[in-house]
Amino acid sequence: GVDALAGARSAERLRAACEGLRRVLSANREASFSLECLVGETDVSGCLTRAQLEEMAAPLLGRVREACCAALRGAGLEPRDVYSVELLGGFSRMPAVGEAVSTSFQMPTRRSLNAEEAVAR
Repeated sequence: GVDALAGARSAERLRAACEGLRRVLSANREASFSLECLVGETDVSGCLTRAQLEEMAAPLLGRVREACCAALRGAGLEPRDVYSVELLGGFSRMPAVGEAVSTSFQMPTRRSLNAEEAVAR
């Protein structure tokens, strides 16, 4: 087998390709990928579906739900006490993340703020 994580260059190329796949799958149900000469002369290509990505991300999605519940408990609030939930950036663009947060807070999430402005508000 080929270990793409053994070398810094191949690991970074793989990480960048995975990030690109996650972005494409946030908007599409299926995405293809191709990495030429990932390790030595070995080319890697394939196709991934959003459902497959969500299955691989299931442990992280569970942690998202846990973090939402912990935030509510820590603040001494119930979901009905929260006026709105705003999602910003990266991982939160995955539809499954939005669904996990929506379920935890029992309301639809919003994406109306600019990330740089949200901290100031």
